[in-house]
Amino acid sequence: MAVKKIIYDQVFLSQKSTLANKEDLNTALDLCDTLLANRSKAAGLAANMIGQSKRIIAFYIGSLPFMMINPKIVRRAVSI
Repeated sequence: MAVKKIIYDQVFLSQKSTLANKEDLNTALDLCDTLLANRSKAAGLAANMIGQSKRIIAFYIGSLPFMMINPKIVRRAVSI
């Protein structure tokens, strides 16, 4: 789709994101394209970092890109 400019504004990034749905497919594709274009500086991005307050993240595990839509934290590690 399109490579988007990465947003660093902490006020915008701290806003709560909304659930993604089928209409957000283009946002997910833009996020993936932006991650791939910024491979040397980004291990992962969230949709709000490209201006869309949706619950979508893209990241690398090794050299493979992955995407999660509406991810949920199901367990937290206990710190010692």
